Amino acid sequence: MTTIQEDRAIAELAWLANTMLSYGPLIPDSLAVMLRAYKAELQQPREKWGAFGPPHRYGEIAELIEQRIKDGEWAPGTRIPSADVFAETYGSSGRTAARAIHMLALKGVLVFERRAYYVT
Repeated sequence: MTTIQEDRAIAELAWLANTMLSYGPLIPDSLAVMLRAYKAELQQPREKWGAFGPPHRYGEIAELIEQRIKDGEWAPGTRIPSADVFAETYGSSGRTAARAIHMLALKGVLVFERRAYYVT
């Protein structure tokens, strides 16, 4: 269950995104893309949200990569593809894919050596 304050905050954020998007050519394309993505996240079912709001795309990509590792696609010590390859595979930006890989490194699933990431 959501509280009235949470519902009000979500409604205000959606209104703000719509208002900013209504300015059209006056806002930079990068901001418009970000606002549309955030607006889409606000419309996701609340059960999928974490403690701090809607899930982030890099977290979803990290889960997909980790599942591929668990399924044995890459053995320990194997170099994984670059962030650009994952970005193309999952339809995200290179920065988002790189953040997913970094998240897995922080988790201990990957290790960074010789300018590449390897499965631990």
